[in-house]
Amino acid sequence: MTRLLPWAGWMGGIAGWAISDQLGSYLVQLDCTRAHIAMMLLIGVGGAALALIGGLASLRVWRMPGPLDQPYAGARRFIAGTGLLAAAIFLLAILFQTISSVIIPPCHA
Repeated sequence: MTRLLPWAGWMGGIAGWAISDQLGSYLVQLDCTRAHIAMMLLIGVGGAALALIGGLASLRVWRMPGPLDQPYAGARRFIAGTGLLAAAIFLLAILFQTISSVIIPPCHA
């Protein structure tokens, strides 16, 4: 499990974005009258929570003190840093999608 911890930002960000994107668009396509603003906000908050949790886990690995002479210590830190940045980018995408679902009426098209 600790071998995958540096990848948590990537996994959490991708999972949060995929869930909020697919669930939100599926709900609107299925029956646009059921896609209320509160439901879309709840889906966005859930996806953002996944991205935040993953990003915080990667941040924890990136800040972890330790000698760099351990095997793969530099690679683990690099992956954790990119995971932290990826989680931030996916969080931004989730935020934009959630804002657009609030601004644009669900049955507009």
